[in-house]
Amino acid sequence: MRPALFVAALMMLAGCSALLPARPPAQLAHTPGAPIIISEGSVDAGVFHVDYPPAWRVVKLNEAGGGLHLAFVAPGGGSITLAQVAGDTEGEEILRLDNGWGVKVTIVLADTPSPHFPRQAQALVASIHA
Repeated sequence: MRPALFVAALMMLAGCSALLPARPPAQLAHTPGAPIIISEGSVDAGVFHVDYPPAWRVVKLNEAGGGLHLAFVAPGGGSITLAQVAGDTEGEEILRLDNGWGVKVTIVLADTPSPHFPRQAQALVASIHA
């Protein structure tokens, strides 16, 4: 009786193997949003590259299918947001890149900003390039 039970269990396992995918699902290779590479001290966003100070946090803010939108948050308060823009945007200050894209830069100060924030923010903005 045991050999028959063993054969039945083996057949059930063989039947269930068809339920497992032979390769990873396609959606894993096509996740929404712009692909970016965040390394210690730099971000490669494809459209632009930027270097950020040590201890700052990088937060990806864009929604799926939207343009790239990043925030760099200083440890003592304050932040810089960078938003990818395509064409001319009326009435806004846009940093134009050599590749034709633009980056809207917004600097938000904390109530009591760190004494290092202005220098670090200036260095971050100066490091933006295509």
